[in-house]
Amino acid sequence: MLLRVLQLWRYLFKYKYRFFGMIIIGIFYGSVNTSLAAMAGFLTKLVDPEIPNDDATSLIPDFIVNNQHFQNLISAHPTLISKMSLFHLSLSLFVVLVVCLSVGIYFQNYFSGWVSTRVTMDLREMLSEHLLSLDFSYFVKKRSGDLISRIGDIGSITSILNMSAVLLTRPFALIICLVYVFYINWQLALWGLIGVPVAAVAMRRISKKIRFTSLKSREKGADVTDAMLRFLTGMGTVKAFNCEKFELNNFKKHNDELFEISAKQMRANCSERPVTSLTSKLGIFLVLYIGGNMVLNNELQIDNIVSFVAALALMYAPGKELSQLNAALQSNLPGAERVFEILDETRTIHEGTIIKDTFNSELEFSNVNFSYKLDQPVLKDFSLTIKKGETVGLVGASGAGKSTAINLILRLFDVDSGQIKLDGIDIKDLTFESLRNQLALVGQSPFLFNTTIAANISYGHDEISMEKVVEAAKAANIHNEIMALDDGYEHRMSERGDDFSGGQKQRISIARAICKDAPILLLDEATSALDSINERQVQESIDRLMKGRTTIVIAHRLSTVKNADKIVMMKEGHIVGIDKHERLVETCPEYAELVQLQGLS
Repeated sequence: MLLRVLQLWRYLFKYKYRFFGMIIIGIFYGSVNTSLAAMAGFLTKLVDPEIPNDDATSLIPDFIVNNQHFQNLISAHPTLISKMSLFHLSLSLFVVLVVCLSVGIYFQNYFSGWVSTRVTMDLREMLSEHLLSLDFSYFVKKRSGDLISRIGDIGSITSILNMSAVLLTRPFALIICLVYVFYINWQLALWGLIGVPVAAVAMRRISKKIRFTSLKSREKGADVTDAMLRFLTGMGTVKAFNCEKFELNNFKKHNDELFEISAKQMRANCSERPVTSLTSKLGIFLVLYIGGNMVLNNELQIDNIVSFVAALALMYAPGKELSQLNAALQSNLPGAERVFEILDETRTIHEGTIIKDTFNSELEFSNVNFSYKLDQPVLKDFSLTIKKGETVGLVGASGAGKSTAINLILRLFDVDSGQIKLDGIDIKDLTFESLRNQLALVGQSPFLFNTTIAANISYGHDEISMEKVVEAAKAANIHNEIMALDDGYEHRMSERGDDFSGGQKQRISIARAICKDAPILLLDEATSALDSINERQVQESIDRLMKGRTTIVIAHRLSTVKNADKIVMMKEGHIVGIDKHERLVETCPEYAELVQLQGLS
């Protein structure tokens, strides 16, 4: 636990002036509390009838009485050392200390709130940056509900940081009061602290329970989020299959499990305060009993016992706060650890250093082997050279490795062995930006963002003018349909673009690729999910997009690649034939069978 707290605190050091300001306030807080306890004993002495009303010199410490400046002051103003004057002076000092303490608490809370909010913002930015930098494979393996739940756990870090003021200030108050009570009477101090070991043992067990149940609660919370996302993202399928009750029951199951573990967590949390309350009251009871007997036996002065009890009470207050804080920390640390688990993730695909601004000659696969899972190869000894300006079609059954080849070009994954070269340079040696600037992707199911149509078309290129956006939309055969909308290019698309047809979304995606103006075009079954009319419109858009570009087309419908410069027939990760359509029909039985099945001549 301490290591995680310290790991968080290192982010606080970035704002060191406010951080150390909280520490200074903590020392001040402890000193003022001890002074108030000492003053309680001093006020008790003032009511002692054996001390003369007009001369209370015996109440003032010797180092002050013997000071020459003090003696000169008393000579000029002898009434200053009367009991009434000291009483008024003590009360005035008490008020000043309380005001100073209030001001200190204000700045403590302000510094703590400012720093925790600023560090939370920093961590949120850091987490976003880190997530965006992680390999694509990381997101393939993770559930969306779990990731969303972990991102929400940043709130746990905010809670921990908000506790920093207490963590930094209360120990000083505790230590200063502890030193003071031992100074008054160390034997009595030991009796007063007799409940601490009992509380420590009990709190250790309670802390483990809180932490365990908190972690399980967050895991179950991720299951609840995942169950909700499942029917929210698949609502059309849920409705179509009349599965509302099924999804509701699934959600209720996870929700009930979350309640059960949350109830256990609450029971653990609720047991913390009675333990600390009981042990602290036990200590005060023993001090009053033993100390009272010592006063009656003239072994201890009444003012000492008053100061002692006041200091002990003031010491137990921050002790209780720290105990309650421990419970809160145990509840929030599992959330912080879940965030740090993401931040601790490392990339396996590393960026190169070469910056390449142009594509000049060829893209080459050289003896590439790749597998998503060990001993299950997807590409085997895959070699292919694509010249600049060529259109190459990749065809074959599902699972042949066609989309994998495109993923490897984009470096969403890295080859297990072999090389992919761009103009003779291994793409591993290129920066991600310079590699992906050479590539434009149009997939089977394009993702459109919940923003304006114009922003979707110019995605990633804020500098692109509106004229170029319109030009790209016209080239993609979507301009007229956009202008038919009330707000045109400023129309905000719904999440996942469900207010547009598949053909419209595909053409907006093509307009985005046109805007990017990359020299290499990757088409991953861009028309396979469309009807004949939409396919014709989209194919016209694609034909315009392909002009002057090197194009790799993945297609199940051979009609879309029939006129390609060469067609690559793939089977189980191997290339079984490469040639133009007419010659490939004659030389490759697998391709000829595919042509026959689709009724293509």
